Amino acid sequence: LGLAFCYYLMTVALSVCVSDPLELDAAAFSLWLEGASITDAAREMLLPGAEMTPAAKAMQLPVASEQEHALAEAEAHEQWRLFAMLRPFLDDPSTLITQRRLRIPLGVRQLLVDTYYSFEDRVMRELLG
Repeated sequence: LGLAFCYYLMTVALSVCVSDPLELDAAAFSLWLEGASITDAAREMLLPGAEMTPAAKAMQLPVASEQEHALAEAEAHEQWRLFAMLRPFLDDPSTLITQRRLRIPLGVRQLLVDTYYSFEDRVMRELLG
């Protein structure tokens, strides 16, 4: 009787980022609020010329290496994870001031709340006439 032992090795890749105070990307926050995907945000990070219209940006393919794409996607993913952690505090801004989990400078807190609760001009025109 022969016994065979099989060992399966599992590899785990971890990506850890520690930042104190938090590093928030205002442009990524705006994209997150608009409902953009992580892939779209990464593509936006790689596109040169922020002054182009969205349609022009969509037609232009970024010239970047696979490593640059992976790095931009990892950065966008990290920002999306951070925004998801902030969302409960943004839903009730008074808790953003008293929370102790994340150290956020006062100016950044104000920017987050102002942006989160701002209205688009075209939406306001549609609602108010």
